[in-house]
Amino acid sequence: MIKQMKHALFLALSLPLCGAPINLTSPDEAILLSVNLADSVTYSISRGEEKLLTPSPLGFEIKNQPTLSGPFERIAEQRTTIDDTWSPVWGQFNSIHNHANELKLTLKEQAAPHRQIHLTFRAYDDGVAFRYHFPEQPSLHQFEITNELTTFNLAADFQTWWVEALPDTYERNYNETPLSDCAERGASTPVTLKTPRGTHLAIHEANLTDWAGMKLKGSGTSLQTDLVPWFESDVKVKANTPHSSPWRVILIGSNAGDLAESQLILNLNEPCAIEDTSWIQPAKFMGIWWGMISGVWGWEYYPHPEKHGATTERALRYIDACAEMNIPCLLIEGWCEGWEGDIPGWADMNMLKTYPDFDIQRVTDYGKSKGVTLVGHHETGGNITNYENQLPEAFELYNRYGISRIKTGYVTGDIPLYTEGLTEPGREHHHGQFAVRHHQKIIELAAKHKIMICAHEPIKATGLSRTWPNFVAREGARGGEFNHFIGNPPAQTGILPFTRLLGGPMDYTPALFDCAYTPDKRFGTRSQQLSLMVTIFSPLVMAADLYQSYHNEPAAQFIKNIPVGKWDETQVLAAEIGDYLVTTRRHDQNWFLGATNNEDARELTLPLDFLDPGTTYEVLLYQDGPGADFEKNPYPVEIRNYKVTSSDSLNLILARGGGAAAEFYPEGTNYEKPSGNPGLLEENKTYTLQAKHSGRLLTARGREVQQFAAHTNRNQNWTLKKTGNGNWLVTNGTNAITATGSQNGDAVALEPIDPENPNQHWNIKHIVGSWFHLENPASKRLLDVAEVNYADGANLHIWDFAHGANQVWSLTTKP
Repeated sequence: MIKQMKHALFLALSLPLCGAPINLTSPDEAILLSVNLADSVTYSISRGEEKLLTPSPLGFEIKNQPTLSGPFERIAEQRTTIDDTWSPVWGQFNSIHNHANELKLTLKEQAAPHRQIHLTFRAYDDGVAFRYHFPEQPSLHQFEITNELTTFNLAADFQTWWVEALPDTYERNYNETPLSDCAERGASTPVTLKTPRGTHLAIHEANLTDWAGMKLKGSGTSLQTDLVPWFESDVKVKANTPHSSPWRVILIGSNAGDLAESQLILNLNEPCAIEDTSWIQPAKFMGIWWGMISGVWGWEYYPHPEKHGATTERALRYIDACAEMNIPCLLIEGWCEGWEGDIPGWADMNMLKTYPDFDIQRVTDYGKSKGVTLVGHHETGGNITNYENQLPEAFELYNRYGISRIKTGYVTGDIPLYTEGLTEPGREHHHGQFAVRHHQKIIELAAKHKIMICAHEPIKATGLSRTWPNFVAREGARGGEFNHFIGNPPAQTGILPFTRLLGGPMDYTPALFDCAYTPDKRFGTRSQQLSLMVTIFSPLVMAADLYQSYHNEPAAQFIKNIPVGKWDETQVLAAEIGDYLVTTRRHDQNWFLGATNNEDARELTLPLDFLDPGTTYEVLLYQDGPGADFEKNPYPVEIRNYKVTSSDSLNLILARGGGAAAEFYPEGTNYEKPSGNPGLLEENKTYTLQAKHSGRLLTARGREVQQFAAHTNRNQNWTLKKTGNGNWLVTNGTNAITATGSQNGDAVALEPIDPENPNQHWNIKHIVGSWFHLENPASKRLLDVAEVNYADGANLHIWDFAHGANQVWSLTTKP
């Protein structure tokens, strides 16, 4: 105690004059933070000789009180060096160095009411952070903040990457503009900037706890904090002393890769609050999801149960596919009652009751027998009251069935959350203090039930996964689902790692192999989709496509082989934000690489000096094949297997909207190599033909051809026979499928096999995996389920190519 008193006395006696700047440097002395207390509190930042932020004010406007911005009397100053290393439960590195110089200032207003505020600044080699703390004091008890005055005065009109500031969604495309345009229009954080000298900055927040989400708005080169308010209120934050703000963070790097590799935001969060973390495990997963997103199936059971996606039968088939793909988890959406209606409208979910066609006991038991566990799903429709009223029973239900991962959703169609009885207006913003508190409540309750959370439409990521590692992932940006809604531009995936992902992992839902299922929503090549499993970090990674898209595809081997979530080391080898990105990650002695490209074709040569010297590696390279182009031909993948050392280079030829993925194994390592021959059809083999939209099988009924659910008592086996011109006959016994005419809507029927009859000829065109189109060359029309009918007994006819799921068939050989 005596030593502490002497230390405090020394600091008080040695305080410089108020007009003199108080300086703090990073451990490597490259970054200088200067704080000035002359009339109000301001700070500035420089790196070497380069000015990054000019004097920028701090402070608050508090309801029914004077503005808290100075002038202040400095009554205490404390300096500390932080230097420790910690190991995350999962992450991009197996250990993280936390090294910073810290300055704590205790300030007291010179004028009444003489309120005190503590300011803590930290200078790291890769950035600066500061936060406010309101201590308990006679002049400040319960208070309401109407405006946070924190400002970021950038030194020039820097190049800026940003997303539109909205109080209820982050799901917009990123912009690349001068800073002045960003300031005028307003942005959500992180906001990323590049100076003329090439220095990269990112402004964000860390440890967002019991505070409102920070957005930025201003003018010229000045960005002011713009907190999301309580609904229809001028109040942004409600608090009682003592209370702390989140950290305000300025990441700083020599290049874009430095930002992506920085762990500063994690370092600004508290250590893990969960004592036993053995149950928190990263995983890959597939899902009964893309079929609903792409409109093939529905989430709801009523009024069209035949179109419902989350059926027991489909779940069992997906579990088999997961086991075949070395994927341990399956997400099932739309299993519970309450999905009727549309967005907004999913507000009355019953998360304790399944739909009639979904047997959760049978599905989880079968999954257990195959080594596959379910990822549960809680969609709130934005109705927070309804969700909180069903907790903890909804978590306990999942506990009973061995489900330890949950995807939560807060879909409202960009309107505020519904909060009847929880807040007076009955509404609250997704990104305000109410929602921050709600997500904190959910993650703490989930931890008690040993449940991991992946949140969609969430509060932003700010590194809280260090404290609560069961918050394994979240969406919080325009993800892969928009590849159906509008088609994400390829550049988007090259911007996200340097913006949204600076706060934490993103559930982007990559690996969409059927990249051209609609012609007006092209988003990337198949190789690019593989690359995203590396370049967009998450400990919960989805192979998002329908499982048939991976069947017999050699390129799907990368999905099977790549580990996720627990990486020992990560390096960004090359990057220009929005142009291209090459990231490599090490797991044990093996390396996995992803290269993601924008709309411009390019060639990159990368030294392999990240590999261990003196070790020979076998590399499996998956890259865009000849003719690949995200708009014209997104499918070709070229796979090469050869040997390299650290002295070699990797030459990547990236198509427009393309990419590459690679696996590196020390020579002698036992690993699974690609196999399969997609599109290969064999004469005289027995096949089933399953309709993509309905999951029902092509069925012979007398002379009629219809679709029916799989059943051993139905005639659903088909044999392929070659014709002399390279087409096929699709036969059943002594009959073949025959187009009865050549116009849209003309029926198909079973007629005696006649190889000379052109109406029996089918050009079976491979799409991807086990998906095919069956085109009748005589009419140039496709085999089509009439009226896009999902029901048993629907008839078949021919129709023009319409990019419909009812024109796509999975051809699978019978044992």
